Amino acid sequence: MKIEGCKENKGVTLIALVITIVILMILAGIAIGSTVGERGTINQARQSNEQAERESIVQKIQADALVEKEKKNRSLTYDEFIDVVESGNYGTINGDILTTSSGYEINLSELYQGE
Repeated sequence: MKIEGCKENKGVTLIALVITIVILMILAGIAIGSTVGERGTINQARQSNEQAERESIVQKIQADALVEKEKKNRSLTYDEFIDVVESGNYGTINGDILTTSSGYEINLSELYQGE
């Protein structure tokens, strides 16, 4: 039963549609910015991964040095420590800096724990 003079609403108005699209665009901009920006999730994950890889290499070097120390039953000299690092094929050594195959630079004098 229809009441005369009342209009039946059918569908969405153009204004409501435009407002919805604008709101979605704003939300998309926020989401994209927080994902790929300088401090975005992807960049933070990449930095965390690089730091974890570097720390993994450092721990492997320290473990190899500890094994060698236990074999010799004494502390390693710095030259012996460098020999352990070279035998581990972690990368190239230039002075006190180890450049790994992944491109990380590790200061070996900071890792050396001689007594």
